[in-house]
Amino acid sequence: MTSTKDGAHDVEIIRVDVEAVRPIRQVVLRPGFPFETTRFDGDDDAIHLLARRDDFGLGCASALRAPAPAGLLLPDELAGAPSWQMRGVAVVEAARGLGLGRALVERLEHEILARMDDEVDVTDGDGDDDQCVVWANARVGALPLYGRCGYAVVGAEFLQVNAGPHRVVWRRLR
Repeated sequence: MTSTKDGAHDVEIIRVDVEAVRPIRQVVLRPGFPFETTRFDGDDDAIHLLARRDDFGLGCASALRAPAPAGLLLPDELAGAPSWQMRGVAVVEAARGLGLGRALVERLEHEILARMDDEVDVTDGDGDDDQCVVWANARVGALPLYGRCGYAVVGAEFLQVNAGPHRVVWRRLR
């Protein structure tokens, strides 16, 4: 169970398959668009999380390995580090302001690091094998959430098809 501020107790965040997050994506991220638009490229290989209370979905988030955007200038020590894209982070309107967005992002970061730990079999001894970059194309309205979670906003605002204005955010894990 995950506890968040302002009474969002008894909310659990669990790993699920993509079909469990698609209804929330529809309501929050793709209202008015066909349900088919809630399936994203790479979903079959992604990590998917669902925040729920009493079997009612309140929010979701997903991440998959994906190269960082070409314009994202990373510090030299992160050259070649694994890169993960966070996407589909959404909280239903009735549950906003309770800390679920932050809880989902933090749990997703934990799941990314766990997946990386599972994949590591040999290191080269330079100590940087456990670092990674997490980035997202964040809706402009969600930038405060990402800031609270330690993400830096970079680059110019751009329009994401069917989703409005976005900015790239990123952070180093570990």
